[in-house]
Amino acid sequence: MVVVTGAAMGSLAAGLLVGAWGSVCRDCPSIAQIYVWEPKQSTKIFDHDGKLIAELFEERRTPVEIETLPDYVKHAFVAVEDKRFYRHHGFSLRGFIRAAIVRVPGMGLLLNRRAGGGSTITQQLARHMFEQQIGFEHRLTRKLKELKVAQDIEAVYGKDEILEAYINQVNYGHGWRGIETASQHYFGKPAIELDPAEAAMLAAAINAPGRYSPFINPVLTRQWRNLVLGLMVRQGYLPRKELARWRAEPLPTERHGTEIGTIAPYFVEWVRTTLESRYGPDLYNQGLQVYTTLDLEQQRYARTVMDSGWARIEAAPGYRGEKLSRAITLPGAGTATETPYIQGAFIALDPATGDIRALIGGRDFQDSKFNRATQALRQAGSTFKPFVYAAAIAHGVTAATVMYDAPLAVELEDGTTYAPKNYDPDFRGPLTLREALKFSVNTIAVKLGLDVGLPAVVQ
Repeated sequence: MVVVTGAAMGSLAAGLLVGAWGSVCRDCPSIAQIYVWEPKQSTKIFDHDGKLIAELFEERRTPVEIETLPDYVKHAFVAVEDKRFYRHHGFSLRGFIRAAIVRVPGMGLLLNRRAGGGSTITQQLARHMFEQQIGFEHRLTRKLKELKVAQDIEAVYGKDEILEAYINQVNYGHGWRGIETASQHYFGKPAIELDPAEAAMLAAAINAPGRYSPFINPVLTRQWRNLVLGLMVRQGYLPRKELARWRAEPLPTERHGTEIGTIAPYFVEWVRTTLESRYGPDLYNQGLQVYTTLDLEQQRYARTVMDSGWARIEAAPGYRGEKLSRAITLPGAGTATETPYIQGAFIALDPATGDIRALIGGRDFQDSKFNRATQALRQAGSTFKPFVYAAAIAHGVTAATVMYDAPLAVELEDGTTYAPKNYDPDFRGPLTLREALKFSVNTIAVKLGLDVGLPAVVQ
């Protein structure tokens, strides 16, 4: 009777556990979802030579294959995050018990261990892969979901595949996700060139992204990096004779790649809005590679010239900038903002192809996103004159041809009279076309256009 009762109770308990497990994981991702999961990747915008201009992203990330990395890179993460990674099946009872003990007040200091969450690398990956379904709250339900998905991941992928996904997924601070992006911004080089000290620093950074950053807390970052190096030696991943050398390595002191996204903001925004209408949300997470006609060197030079020009005008005697800023709406061109400093625009085109080589839409994109190069409605003015002269030369007129700068009246179809005037109120008399273009003489440009024929000029 006792045996039957015990068996019944055991069956009931097992049924309750299975039911509870099924209830907890009813919204966990399926094996099929795990199979097809891909990390979000940033879209990269390049200039015509393949130089990176900017990234568009929900999460800035560039995946890297683990076999391309030195072994000590992956060992750094295993050493500090999950030393039994290659021996467990997604869950470490030892790690869970250790984390629980260390969380007892005073025990962490006594045992000289960090608290941690007791989660294996696979459990952490499960949480990062499917954070919406699993959640990040520290609750038993989340842990159970995390464990279930971790076991499914272990059933689908090999250990190095799991570790590769992990180091490409996690946050390294400052919004830099994935080891390649972190390496580029912390050290200014690809992850395949990381040395052991740099790998250890990145492995330490993921414990508290932003806090363990050399740009925020260099002392604490150095301590944690050196702790990771010590764990790598203790676990046989790094020769002890090299420990002092790598612990002595300096930390990075400045961010790399800060020019990315700032060198041509108006151009990038123009490209972004063009692409967004075609790709929608995929633009920010599918890792597209966009090649443009921009020339970064010409863009830098254009910016230098414009900065110099703005400064020269504002330094001129008698110059008075606007004292107030206000928004104004231009028909068909959106909203512009008047700024308390002079504005300007610049476009450099390849005359043979029409390719944009440099574009500046304003002085400060963060202050005024209105693109004066593409959105402002301006008269072409004298910039159209070269087309008139080019049409004339194409029809046999030479630069030495003489025309008269004199009063001119043109009868229009609506009965009105058009009488062009020059910036200089005086007329210059006979001028070669070369001189007329040099002095931007309006009367001669109009006469030349009429002589050649406006259809030819338009063409």
